[in-house]
Amino acid sequence: MRPVTSGVGDLPVMPLVTFGESDLLVMSKDIRAYNKKRDFSQTLEPRSRKRHRKATEPVFVVHRHEARRLHYDLRLEVDGALKSFAVPKGFSFDPKDKHLAVRTEDHPLEYEDFDGVIPQGQYGAGMMTIWDRGPYELLNGPWDAAIDAGKIELRMRGSFLRGEWHMVKLKKEKDQWLLFKSRDAYAREKGDAPVSLGLLNARRQPMPQRLSRMEIGDRSSLFVDPEWLYEPMLPGLRLFAEKKGNAIRFRGSRQRIGSVADRVVAALGGTRAENAIMDGIFVCPDDENRPCPLTLDRALLGEVSKPIFYYAFDLLYYDEWDLRDVSLAERKAALSSILPKHSLLVYVDHERSRAAELFETASAVGLRGLVAKSAASPYRRGASDDWLWIPATRTPRRPRGPHKRKQKSARTHSIAFTNRSKVLWPQAGYTKGDLIDYYEQMADWLLPYLKDRPLSLNRFPNGIDGGSFFQKETPEHAPDWIETVLVESKHRDEVETRFVLCNDRSTLLYLANQAAIELHPWSSRRGALESPDWAILDLDPTTGDFSLVVRVARAAEELLGELGLRPYLKTSGAKGLHIYIPLVAGYTYEQVRMFCEGVARLIAIREPALATIERSKPRRDGKVYVDFLQNRREQTVVAPYAVRPVPPASVSTPLAWNELSDDLEPADYTMTSAPARVANLGDLFAPTLGDSQDLLAAIDKLQALVGETRR
Repeated sequence: MRPVTSGVGDLPVMPLVTFGESDLLVMSKDIRAYNKKRDFSQTLEPRSRKRHRKATEPVFVVHRHEARRLHYDLRLEVDGALKSFAVPKGFSFDPKDKHLAVRTEDHPLEYEDFDGVIPQGQYGAGMMTIWDRGPYELLNGPWDAAIDAGKIELRMRGSFLRGEWHMVKLKKEKDQWLLFKSRDAYAREKGDAPVSLGLLNARRQPMPQRLSRMEIGDRSSLFVDPEWLYEPMLPGLRLFAEKKGNAIRFRGSRQRIGSVADRVVAALGGTRAENAIMDGIFVCPDDENRPCPLTLDRALLGEVSKPIFYYAFDLLYYDEWDLRDVSLAERKAALSSILPKHSLLVYVDHERSRAAELFETASAVGLRGLVAKSAASPYRRGASDDWLWIPATRTPRRPRGPHKRKQKSARTHSIAFTNRSKVLWPQAGYTKGDLIDYYEQMADWLLPYLKDRPLSLNRFPNGIDGGSFFQKETPEHAPDWIETVLVESKHRDEVETRFVLCNDRSTLLYLANQAAIELHPWSSRRGALESPDWAILDLDPTTGDFSLVVRVARAAEELLGELGLRPYLKTSGAKGLHIYIPLVAGYTYEQVRMFCEGVARLIAIREPALATIERSKPRRDGKVYVDFLQNRREQTVVAPYAVRPVPPASVSTPLAWNELSDDLEPADYTMTSAPARVANLGDLFAPTLGDSQDLLAAIDKLQALVGETRR
């Protein structure tokens, strides 16, 4: 049952009253006193049936008892009964506060579940409500020895009462004890609210081993709605921070995160919980004190000495509670309570009614806008319309009223769009109009990877479940304003093919209107068709275990680093990962293929349990196929930011290497979440268009490494 509180994150209402002697008069602590005081034909309170619990942790329960005077009853399971104490002033998390607790008669175990009204005329008449409950541990047991010593030390794990609590007996007063909070991670000073969760939707279960991020589902103009929370959109590296006992780790990080950001790790060690998982962003300021992803990358690599901050904005797990079904407002209240006060840790606060002011501030300081989040929303995997991106603007906007799901506005183009409502992704419900809108929105990011490159199209006129066909030859009915390139074929049965060149927005939208979902550009460009710009490794899983692909990608990054190369990473958008190395001009396809074959073979030698270069699927034994054959002329892989014909409409998405984690899910990057991600992080793949690298030294090093394996 939800604890009765004065509001989310507030302390419970604890009236400052005292009991008279008659209220606490107890003739006996034995369970027989409980039965004797009650007429069970009148009260719904349970009769003692000498029930004994099976071998489980003992429990405590706190009742909020609205009798003649409001008070709280603390009950502890001991030897088949509930040892009970009346606590007139309730519970304070400040160790300096010592509250009276008066021993009363034992209650039966059945009282743990009692919640109801005790009728007038009966002992303790009034409303009895379960205020908190959970397992507990007696730290200085056994019970009788603790009672004789006059000191009881408890560790409680309720939804509200957490950590160590002590009770010390008053020597001169019979049955009277002082109850107070021990100084631990859960202690609070006055005015510092403890975690008070509405745990109706929380689940008590082990910490999840795999997590997927919730993502922005759409963009919106500025609106003001008190049912939504508005946060600044911060550029940086988004990671889960996990505290498990005394250990801190970042999910989605490489080991270097822990060494470079060791001060952040130390700060998170002070989190006021035994276990926690936060969602947050690493941020690093530039010389103008503005968050800068490039400065962050350099700081993580140790190239610049800049402070790195962790901005926490959500709490997914607290102690033994999975909070993903709890409302965002309650999750954030809990997060603000447990996050340590430290200069490198920042709680991402939010606005409700003052969203317009926050929007103007974010725009003025150069942020990319706001993230609007539904206050009542649970935490769900992937893109969600409960999270909206409100892009920043250079000119002030007048906010509109409460949020309504936006309608796509009509656009005027030189293209006559047809059948925009035709569903192409039946499971997700995405239409051809959604595909057109996505490619229009992403044109500035996508077109640089298509410009002047012969393009193969995978078209799905009847949706992804209705079959497709690859199109290389430009049809005669194509508009005459579309650029093409005539390519001499190396195949015996083909003379030449006129490929489309997607060099502008209009061509891209025309192709989208043709239901060309997948865009496969060559690795070389018009004018230098025999010289590829990229060396590519395609990591293709044999099974559905994507963590194997991640491990092989890490091995590939390590090897390429040994060769002195700077590789770049993206998801395939389907099941695998693509690794690109941008090249200086002059290498042939065959030279690049041979180099990539050497790299692939060495990866397979180093990781024999994970990687293979065996093309036949049945003979791969569940290993990841390191495909180097994509480096042949006319072989292609899907372009960055191209959509894939798979049920979630996922996108081939560039990643930072430190986003590579065992719980990475390519399906989380969809055409609804990709625009906001790029707006936040920028184009992580842009260096593949300019960071040209020579393979000569790498070839020599590769030959040396291969030679070492043969000795």
